[in-house]
Amino acid sequence: MDYIHRLPFILSAFMTVIVGAISFKYNNGMQDIYIRMSISMVCFYIIGTLIRGSILKIEEEVERKRKEEERARQEELERQQQEENLRNEADKVSGNNIDYRVEDDGEDFQPLFAERDERNQ
Repeated sequence: MDYIHRLPFILSAFMTVIVGAISFKYNNGMQDIYIRMSISMVCFYIIGTLIRGSILKIEEEVERKRKEEERARQEELERQQQEENLRNEADKVSGNNIDYRVEDDGEDFQPLFAERDERNQ
């Protein structure tokens, strides 16, 4: 995160060094090199500031959406708990204590086997 805040300076310094090296390679005058380096430093500092602003806006938007999704998820959980509580209260009030859940509680069910066919004739 610290590099994002320093991005304008890093970008302008790096590009100024590159512009200075290229200008020196082509044997431009020293005054001309200094002017080009100054202009490139200002321009790339402004570009770095714009990039930093864009990155920070994107980061804020992502954080806002994450909080919004978490809040929506929390509201959904609360709504489900309220519905469950209302169902439980309605069952208590109506006296309906039937458990509709299917569980294996150890009952041994023996199916009727029809091994032989006996008919009354």
